[in-house]
Amino acid sequence: MNRTLLIIAAFSFGYVLNDLTEGSVKIIPELNAEVAGMSHYDLRRDRGFKKAVQNVISGNCYVDDDYIYC
Repeated sequence: MNRTLLIIAAFSFGYVLNDLTEGSVKIIPELNAEVAGMSHYDLRRDRGFKKAVQNVISGNCYVDDDYIYC
């Protein structure tokens, strides 16, 4: 009995959540990676931005090309 109620409750919750996310209600807002008018693609190619990131993380991590290892 309890298992059946749990399955029905999970299905109902998923159904309601699906309706909320398809409508005008946004639970998780869309994000934008723009900095100074540049997209994340532009930032990956920007030398100054890369150098700034390297300086910030240099104490605990290291950078190898496009990847950061901590």
